Amino acid sequence: MKRYLLFLALFLASTAVNSECRWVCEAPVVPVTPSCSSIPPNTTVINTGMPASKQFRVVVNSSKPDLITSFKFNTDPGNLPVATAASVAILPGSMSGKTLVISKCPGGPPVTPYCYMSSSQAASVRYYTNINKSGYCILNSGETYYANVLNKHSYNSTSTNCTTSYNCRFLFEQH
Repeated sequence: MKRYLLFLALFLASTAVNSECRWVCEAPVVPVTPSCSSIPPNTTVINTGMPASKQFRVVVNSSKPDLITSFKFNTDPGNLPVATAASVAILPGSMSGKTLVISKCPGGPPVTPYCYMSSSQAASVRYYTNINKSGYCILNSGETYYANVLNKHSYNSTSTNCTTSYNCRFLFEQH
């Protein structure tokens, strides 16, 4: 069933027309109003339902190369150490390079230097709660964070690396 849904998502994503943002996913996608006072005007926020949903996957088409897609999630409120990951991958026909940043606010800077990853094909940030692991993205349990996807080769880059909804599209997954 998951394979069929992923195929359906990829098919629908490849046939999307010019729209600001179009989602096809396995879990409900609910735009939310961010609680941060100042976010970039080109930011779209999507609630992942994590950690309750345990897994979230979505294909995003964006007609604006400078759009920041910000996935809102909460960390597990328990006291046990938890390891989770957020990943972004380009889709066939997409131009290379995505940047993934875990921050406290939509479009914000990385929580730590380890809460950031850029790649030409796929980027993944593994984050932990309730554990002190050197060299990893450490988040506080029971708090709200945002996994921001940028169409750039790095967080500080001033230029985007795609031009249309077809070559800006990507797959985001959190598990």
